[in-house]
Amino acid sequence: MSLPDILLAYTFVIIGLAAIAYLYFVMRSRSLGWELSRPRLVRCSSCNRVFLVRRQAPVARCPRCNGVSSAYLSK
Repeated sequence: MSLPDILLAYTFVIIGLAAIAYLYFVMRSRSLGWELSRPRLVRCSSCNRVFLVRRQAPVARCPRCNGVSSAYLSK
């Protein structure tokens, strides 16, 4: 084998290892990562406080002012 062939093979090995490492990183971050449940994040209409609502709560009331809350829309 000549030097250009060895360098080409070495380049493919390095690119392959980088691709495998990237796929491992993506799969690991998806399995370990968590996201906040959007429907359960609400904002109070009167004091504008953003808070989480428990799953069993039928009506979301603000813990600070007991005001009615609406779905939180991040902008």
